[in-house]
Order: sequence, then structure tokens, then C-alpha cells
Amino acid sequence: MWIEEKWLYDLIQPYVHIANENAGWNFEWDRSEAVQFTIYKKNQYYGWHCDSWTDPYKNIHKNFDGKIRKLSVSVSLNDTYQNFPDEKSMDLYCEKIIPTYYESFKSDFIIDRGPWGSPGNLMLLYKYLKQPLKFIVLTRPLIDVLVSFVAIQKIKKKDCEKHIKKMLDNKHILGLSIWSIQNLINESQVDKDLKLHFVNYENLVKQPEKEIKQVCKFIGVKYKKIKTKKLLQLSINNVEYDDTVHKEQYPDPFHAIRTDKIKRKFLDPKKYLTKEVIEKYKDIKI
Repeated sequence: MWIEEKWLYDLIQPYVHIANENAGWNFEWDRSEAVQFTIYKKNQYYGWHCDSWTDPYKNIHKNFDGKIRKLSVSVSLNDTYQNFPDEKSMDLYCEKIIPTYYESFKSDFIIDRGPWGSPGNLMLLYKYLKQPLKFIVLTRPLIDVLVSFVAIQKIKKKDCEKHIKKMLDNKHILGLSIWSIQNLINESQVDKDLKLHFVNYENLVKQPEKEIKQVCKFIGVKYKKIKTKKLLQLSINNVEYDDTVHKEQYPDPFHAIRTDKIKRKFLDPKKYLTKEVIEKYKDIKI
């Protein structure tokens, strides 16, 4: 049978995006086909086959004609669990994933960056983290974020609108992050134990010590004086970002920071974005 349920796409698509980026494929994709759900009986299987073609779809549907399948995902839902429902061991295994990942980190406190507020991720945190959830949310005018992405990807001004449309889809890290924040805000209205702390980008640049003090108070740690000059690039366990992996998509280093001091680099939206795009997104903040 074929399934087109939003909740199912919401669970699977973020992982497709992450795999696409981490593997260095960086395929542009803007749509998912219906999910195929198949039950195999004993000795049944899907034979060897190619999941893509050399030619785009024709006369299938207006949403797919002219496109080509680029990524396929298989999720195995076998009956092993039903036959031996050891829920306690499975839950214990899942509870250990995050602590085990950070076991070698020489830190008492970890701030994990990512779209943890998306419905699927938030559901996993509620179930397995076993502690009150706190999120630090950095806010900034959307137009500034779009300019930054367009500039670093060296997108031509005349092409910016179609690229921005893709950026704001929840398959892109920007759209996924916005979706995550929106879901967190909605959830916090219902769950009063879900704590959010908003940090304004402009305030962080102008008064970094003040903002970091507030963050420390929010997460319950003692403030220690921070460096605002002669900064270092991010390095954890002697591992740094290698942005050359994504050089085709991001010609300039995507994660590199200015090390002389904390300051904002002004990018004029008029130089990178069309009038239509500026007008459409100028008053939106994220």
C-alpha cells in the first residue's frame, strides 16, 4: 500500500536531509514520493533492482514530471520486537545513546546544537532524556539569515528567489530549524516544564558577556569570563569542521568564525536579494 501521511514525512525527512548533507551528496530535492508500505511473508523478498532512472519522470503527475528520483530510504519494521517484546532493554539502549556519544567530551555541561525541537526529535527527548528540557533559541531577522546563506553560497541575485524557496522548506537546514523553533514555541504553551531562552543575535554581538551570563543563569551554571578577542575556531576532541567537504555547495567556509573580535559583518540585502524577496521577508523574525 502507499501512504501519504504528514506525520510520517515529518519523522523521516529530517534524517534524509542530515544524511544527504553529512554524506556530501548535497542533492537538491524538493519533494517526496508516497511511502511504500510492504509486508513480506516467509521466503518473500524484494529482488535486486535500481531505485532510480537515467531519465526524468514523464506523464506521472505535475509535481513529479521532469524530476528524477535521487534518494531512497528503507525503514525495516520486522516482527522481531513483536515476537520478543523486550521493551525495557530497548528503552535502556535508547537512553544510553546520547550519554555514550558525549562520554569522551571533557565537559560537565553539553549544549547540543541542532533541530531538536522538531516533532519527532522532541518526542524522543521527552521519552529518553529523563530530565527537564531546556532550549536556547537564537533569534535574528529572517532577511539577515537569507542574505548570509545567499552570500556564502554565491547565489546570483536573479536566482535568489528559487533558492530561498528551497531553503525555507523543512528539508533544508534553515527551514528545518525554523520548523523546529515554531514547534518548540507551540509545545511550550502546553508544557510549562519545557523551558525556552531566547537570545537576540544583535544583543549577543553588542553585549556578548551580558547575554552569556543570562544563558548561564538559564541552564544553571556559574558564569566564567569569556573571551571576546583572539577567538579560536570550534574544536572538540581535536576535531574541527572540514568545510571543503561541502565546497561545491558552500564555496566559502561555512562554519569559520572571525577570530579578531566579536562583531557583525553587515551584508546589504539590496546587493544580494531582489526587491520582491526583500519586501516579502523584511518583517519576519526567527
